[in-house]
Order: sequence, then C-alpha cells, then structure tokens
Amino acid sequence: MEATHTPGPWGVEDPMGHCLTIVGNPSAPVCDWKWVATCDWPDEDNQLLTSAEVKANARLIASAPALLEALKVAKTAMFNLLLVAEVPDRFAASFNEVQRQVDAAISKAEEAA
Repeated sequence: MEATHTPGPWGVEDPMGHCLTIVGNPSAPVCDWKWVATCDWPDEDNQLLTSAEVKANARLIASAPALLEALKVAKTAMFNLLLVAEVPDRFAASFNEVQRQVDAAISKAEEAA
C-alpha cells in the first residue's frame, strides 16, 4: 500500500510559543514545514493535560513515521525467519501474537480515512 500520510521524518516545534506543532520536513525553513498536528499547552481553561503530557504526546505523534517503518521492517524480518527456520512450539504462541499485533498496527496506520 502506498503511503498517503506526510512523509517522515517528523519533528516537534513550538513556533508560536503556546502550542507544540508536529511538522514534516523539520530541518527545512519554517515556510517549508508540512504541518501535521498541534498539541496545545494547558492553560487556566484547559487543565486536562499537564505540560509533560503535552510534550510526551507530541513526541509520540512525531515518531509515528519511524515507528511505522520499524514495524514494516520487523514484519519482513519475521517473514524471512519463517522461510529458513521453524518457530519452536514453546515460542509459537508469542510469535503469532507479535505477528498479529504488528499486522494490526500497520493496518491501523495505513487504513483509508
């Protein structure tokens, strides 16, 4: 499946000083950023998240392209492993569960809107 999301890498910036912005092409000048998402800072009207949570959420979102690529590499490695070796019975259930979770995560990331 061809990616339809903004290509990575993504970075976290704070260009306006009041919200973290997740951008594609973060090493480019600001005018060439590809705006992906924003995570607003908490204020007196919005105390649902702490600043630490906002920063952590922004970092997690920004890591999405790298995480998706890592899952695809893991899926290929697991497939290649099965071509040359048999998974011992004692590891089969956990190996199958890892395969299921990797496939589900990739599908969720790539499903059509």
